[in-house]
Amino acid sequence: MKHHVLVVDDNPEIRSLIVATLGNQFYQLGEAANGQQTFEYLNTHDYPDLIILDLAMPDVSGLDILNQVKEDPDTTHIEIIVLSANADSIAQDSALNMGAHSVIAKPFSPLDLLQRVEALFT
Repeated sequence: MKHHVLVVDDNPEIRSLIVATLGNQFYQLGEAANGQQTFEYLNTHDYPDLIILDLAMPDVSGLDILNQVKEDPDTTHIEIIVLSANADSIAQDSALNMGAHSVIAKPFSPLDLLQRVEALFT
């Protein structure tokens, strides 16, 4: 069975890199460019097993998305890996305290991301 991963980042190049890194061969992949698309996706698709979530987005912050996903009993089970270009450890600590599985600093190593995703599912 393929694991379902939703990639949320406002930068299309980053989304493409993540999709290429994970590959459709092993994962069912969805994409969202902002908070609104993320919530539309969650309302119109089966829930993903994992959300790879950028913290800095134009409409709704990644922390707000993380909070809403983890506060909703229907989606609290979804694992979340946060990507952050913000070296601010306060934001990273907040993400972990709110229930993120891990935080990866941008720029990130695709291999590191792949290893963390695989570790979640093994």
